[in-house]
Amino acid sequence: MKKSAGINGFGRFALHLIKYWLDRKEESNFEIKYINDDVLKIDKAIQIIKNDNYVIFNKYKIKKFGNSIRFLKMNGAIAEIEYTNCEKNKIPWIGQPKMFFECTGKNTTKKDCIKFLKGKTSIVLISATCWDADKTIIYGFNNREY
Repeated sequence: MKKSAGINGFGRFALHLIKYWLDRKEESNFEIKYINDDVLKIDKAIQIIKNDNYVIFNKYKIKKFGNSIRFLKMNGAIAEIEYTNCEKNKIPWIGQPKMFFECTGKNTTKKDCIKFLKGKTSIVLISATCWDADKTIIYGFNNREY
């Protein structure tokens, strides 16, 4: 069974993560269910996805579907990610996903992220340098240790 995941912060790292996951969804061991960004509203996030010059989503039709972003692959496969626009202490899906990707660049210490470890959430991955992390993982170097 795939681990559910949520992303807090919709910047460059999150954009790459979503594209990487979508392109490898079948073999991935996690599924992105949620995105939160405390600044960007869903319409701006969709605009970024559709128009970014470096992360190209040309294999997908992207649409707003209620409070979700829907990715429709040309073969008919659908991925839908719930999108919220809340401050970190008001994210409604906190504690729901197994994995929490902290991608805002604002929460870069263990103390900042410990509050995300509740309910079903047992793993917080920080996309920025974190001096007091339990482990530093670098893709292509030691990512298999995770």
